[in-house]
Amino acid sequence: MKTLTGKLSWRKIFASILVVILAGALAACAGKQMSDLEKETVQMAMSNYIQEKTVRGGGTYLLDGERADFDYLHDGVKAKEDMFISCADFKIGSDVYDLDYYVKYIDGKPTVVKEVLHKKNGEKVNQVLWQK
Repeated sequence: MKTLTGKLSWRKIFASILVVILAGALAACAGKQMSDLEKETVQMAMSNYIQEKTVRGGGTYLLDGERADFDYLHDGVKAKEDMFISCADFKIGSDVYDLDYYVKYIDGKPTVVKEVLHKKNGEKVNQVLWQK
């Protein structure tokens, strides 16, 4: 078995391994890449949640105690830790409500576990409306 000599030392090898590990950890923290199918699955879970909440409300989605009209789902989906986050806009009169939905896989099924009023008329609110 050959020994390492010259420019290649155990310290350099250890330092190189440490750099690779830290780079991988930073990449993981930045969020994983999502497939189009995974994004669609998360948005389908949000859409189902919105429909179910509307049915439970007798055909009404309530925000601030008032009937809110669904406007649209945002295209983007972000991965954060073991959850996915995406938004939907609702309107009450001329007011626009941007709601964030946190989706987590529970027993293999994407499930909304948190609903947050992110913005009202473009102003940050960040108020948790519901959490499982």
